[in-house]
Amino acid sequence: MIRGPRESRLGHQKTWAEIAIWIFGEIFNLFDPNCDGGVVAQTISTTTAEMMTMTHNGTTPFRKTLQYPGTDSAVGCGANSLYDVTYSITYQHLPDPKRGGERGDM
Repeated sequence: MIRGPRESRLGHQKTWAEIAIWIFGEIFNLFDPNCDGGVVAQTISTTTAEMMTMTHNGTTPFRKTLQYPGTDSAVGCGANSLYDVTYSITYQHLPDPKRGGERGDM
């Protein structure tokens, strides 16, 4: 198919429009980068006996702080993050409805 001058000119303008939109998007990303990302994902499994040992039979709260590196940061977001997460276990006496609201045993 042979294109006339009008068709080729519109095709050429469309190419410039696409380039202009791409450039604008890149400039916008420099000022407003998408810096969202994962923080921490972990599962900690323990038994009741292990929790009682960690809390000295419920008399002392257990605390442990772990460091987690963040995911790779996008351009314009700065250095990769490093997160400190503190886990804590505290024994809590709950009322036992079977005993008329008295303290329940663990």
